[in-house]
Amino acid sequence: MYLCVRLKKALHFYILMKPYLLLILLCWSTAGLMAQKRVAPTPEQVERVVRTTTGVVLTGHNILLEAALRSAVEKKWTLTPVVFIDTAEFNRHIADANRTFLLIVGGTFKDDDAQNGYTFLNLVMGGSLQLEKLADFILWPITCKGQDEDQALLLMEAFVDIIQNHIRLLQQNPALARADMDTYNIYIPKLRDRTILLAAEDLSAPIPDEEMQRFDGRLKIVDRTEIADAITDGRPNTVVGITLYPIDDRLKAPYCYTMLIACDNHELLYFKRHKVRNPKQRGFLKEELRRITIPFKIAEP
Repeated sequence: MYLCVRLKKALHFYILMKPYLLLILLCWSTAGLMAQKRVAPTPEQVERVVRTTTGVVLTGHNILLEAALRSAVEKKWTLTPVVFIDTAEFNRHIADANRTFLLIVGGTFKDDDAQNGYTFLNLVMGGSLQLEKLADFILWPITCKGQDEDQALLLMEAFVDIIQNHIRLLQQNPALARADMDTYNIYIPKLRDRTILLAAEDLSAPIPDEEMQRFDGRLKIVDRTEIADAITDGRPNTVVGITLYPIDDRLKAPYCYTMLIACDNHELLYFKRHKVRNPKQRGFLKEELRRITIPFKIAEP
């Protein structure tokens, strides 16, 4: 539904076209280009966001994802008053600066010939009929072409919490509104006293024994059922590794997202996006795992 979105002028196509625009921007990796093109919220907008009413836009394009989003918001959303709206109501209120909107959006990267579609949760603030001028608080990846949506359904509550926690972090430091999401990697030291669960399918290559030893027994390679159970149970002191990448061998610069999320409070402790130039780069890379071992090395006597 959301793939290969074509630019259209009509306002009611906004939900499908905006991610295309955003993903064109995201395909440029430098912070400078991002800063020039992305409409980051101003400090005033960051301060005011908690006083808005958030419209969760349900379009009917993906019934399962939207049902999971609605359930997660009803259970977890505490940041603002919330209402559930359709596309027509979104169009009526898009210029209202006292409104924010949480949408499921999608598109493809500019440099991806295979047209691997990605789907995101996007939180924007109203205030303009010019779509490109809406303040964009977060664009959070949830699934992509070829991957089973079960992971996104399982993690929807965690994703909703991550979005809310991100807004609270921005309120503490509005300057982070212009930063990349890998800013969260400053929390890697928090991994020290937690067990990390990774599925073998989420690794770009098997981890050698000597690398495993660096985790001081805290890294466990498990199956996806164990990861699902840990998330569902809110297992304390446990972090799960999540990956997001297209299952398509016609590779030309699609992207892989890797993240570490705490099971009990859904705290985001690691986030990275890297290009996949060959199938061996799908999942957590060797250099990422070495970076994650840093807190364990520091704690060694």
